[in-house]
Amino acid sequence: MRRIIMLTMVLISAVAFANGTNEATATGGKKVIELTMFYMNEQERFELLEQAAVALNEHLAADNVEIKLINDHYAGSNRAEWRNNLSMRVVSGNAPELMAHSHANIPFFVEADYVKQVDDIINSPAYADAVQVLKETAMYKGHYYAIPMDIEARNIWYSKDNLRKIGLTDSDFDRMFEESLTGDFTMDDFLSLCQRVKNAGVSDYVFTHRPVTGPENPMTAMHFGCVFMDEKTGKLQLHKAAMEKNLQFYYDNVYTYGFTPAEMMDMSWDEISNVWATHKTTFWLGGVWNRHTLVRFTDYDETTSMDHWGIFMLPALEKGGKPLSVSNPYYYYISSKISDEKYKYAKMLFEEAAKPQYAVPYAIKSSHLAFNTRSAQDPAYKKDAHLSRSYHMLEFSVTEPHHEKFPIFSDVLTEAMSAVEHKKMSPAQAVDYMEKSLLSQMPDDIIILK
Repeated sequence: MRRIIMLTMVLISAVAFANGTNEATATGGKKVIELTMFYMNEQERFELLEQAAVALNEHLAADNVEIKLINDHYAGSNRAEWRNNLSMRVVSGNAPELMAHSHANIPFFVEADYVKQVDDIINSPAYADAVQVLKETAMYKGHYYAIPMDIEARNIWYSKDNLRKIGLTDSDFDRMFEESLTGDFTMDDFLSLCQRVKNAGVSDYVFTHRPVTGPENPMTAMHFGCVFMDEKTGKLQLHKAAMEKNLQFYYDNVYTYGFTPAEMMDMSWDEISNVWATHKTTFWLGGVWNRHTLVRFTDYDETTSMDHWGIFMLPALEKGGKPLSVSNPYYYYISSKISDEKYKYAKMLFEEAAKPQYAVPYAIKSSHLAFNTRSAQDPAYKKDAHLSRSYHMLEFSVTEPHHEKFPIFSDVLTEAMSAVEHKKMSPAQAVDYMEKSLLSQMPDDIIILK
């Protein structure tokens, strides 16, 4: 879908062409500058910029420049396909000026010279109060290449409706969340609760998770001891013993406990989303933004959805241990092919968009966490019980490693999980498969640890 919003902005420089990207053109006495944003998933990511652009237009209405902010939304859900589509555009000389995608793309984008350094934007007052981990993650080889948009945390969702049927109350729900933060609600406690749900037969399934590649899959591996990056060499690493423990967890949930359906990874994203949103499963390994999914698949809104569903962190493996969450922050990127003139306009737009009046409505509607302190302290944000509570999980959140080939690693992990859940491989065999596959695909970038 392509949508155009007209903006009036300051006339800065003459018509030019740069690296195959069309410069401003004169229309009706005005200079027209087009900024195309290419992205996937939630269209709120465009709407945030759109709203900031409208306000910026009000301030600059007397000036004689008109910008067209073009919404180039990729309808698919496959991240690799989106990136391949972007690559084809860049190679053909049709690179979009703006992009939005997760932090995992930063190494690839930089090494392929797709994106521009944005040190001046991140070091500006507009981003001085951005969440520190967002700044750290936006940096690659000493420079910033990404502009914070949102951050989230991964967690376990549970159906309050189903748990009420086995006697749990609102006070139990509050306790589970608080104790998941302190390490007093452990993995054994979680599995015991799953068994109660299964025995009561209150849902078709007990525990479900993402059926495709995504940060939740590496998250559980990290929880069981996998460290994916060797900091000394900068190489990725496969810790076989820890990975086997991780895959045993998934195997047991299917075949030892009967919590997870064996065919779950055959489901589409929409199918599994509908399963958990409609209480056909009691527990779902997802993220805080999944409230957006609840609103999409049910009659709930942002408030009523939380009367029926709750969250707690991926529990500590032992009493007093630490829970874990993985954040997969999304960023805006600016093309390395953009002209100096267009970059000035883009910089103005992003600095405007950092204000809470745009960032907070976006966070609430998309169910993401505030990316800066001003937004987190905004009364409207603090009033949202789900987001203000979830914000505490950032203390325990990490991100996937910044390595150009980690997406390959993540895909191989998903293949191993699928093989285990389909009982095509034992956990040990699946780890051996991962070793062979990673050594084949990235022999110079992987370390194997027994």
